[in-house]
Order: sequence, then structure tokens, then C-alpha cells
Amino acid sequence: MSQKNEALVGMHILVAEDDKINQKVTRKILEREGAAVSVVSNGEEALKAVETDSFDLILMDLRMPVMNGFEATMAIRHRETLSEGERITIVALSASALNEDKQTCLEAGMDGYLTKPVRRAELVRMISNVRSPLIDEC
Repeated sequence: MSQKNEALVGMHILVAEDDKINQKVTRKILEREGAAVSVVSNGEEALKAVETDSFDLILMDLRMPVMNGFEATMAIRHRETLSEGERITIVALSASALNEDKQTCLEAGMDGYLTKPVRRAELVRMISNVRSPLIDEC
């Protein structure tokens, strides 16, 4: 069994994903790395979760019912601007690997982009990379 990545140990991560299998796989990977994980099924639920709890990072599926990941991210960023709250790291999850999608994610306010299916090594590396500048500032 591999050692846990220190960047993930103790993190509280929100997974916004409508596919039950992807939810389960992502949760299992993150929990094995030492993170606490909350799961929601759409962007509207993600917004509610952010209002009531504190997260270090959000993994945001782009295509979800009720409210998609782009809309949820923009709403979270808008709320952060109004409240001058701490910026939550948001990483997009998508089945598409198109460069245009990656650019749209960055324009919506996301900090990183991962393609599905989620693979442990890529997920851990992405989280470590997007969190490193934030950890260094502390």
C-alpha cells in the first residue's frame, strides 16, 4: 500500500459529482489519502454545502443536473468577492480533455482541471499542485 500524500492528510474536500460510481471512487481515493470527504450531487447542493461548512478544496463535475459546475463555481466566486471570504480551491472534473474546456474552466474561476475517470495518481498530483502555493503562503 502506498504512503499517504501529506498535502491531502486532514483536508476537508467537497466532491460535487452526480454519477454515483464516480462519487464512490473519488471518495475512496481521497479518504485513503487521509482527507475528510463530503459528497453532493449537483451545483445547487454544492452552494448549500459551502454556505454551511468549510472546505479546503472542491472537486467540481462540469455537467450536473439542476446547476452545472460552471454556474456553481461562478456563484461561489461571486459570493467570495462579496463577503471577502477566503478563496476555496476548485478543480474541475470532466470527461472531456479539450483545451477549450480547460480554458472555459479557468475563465469560470476554477484552479485546475482533471479528466475522468479519476485516477489516484493524477488526482493526488493535481491537488498537491493546486494546493502548494496556498500551503506555502501559510
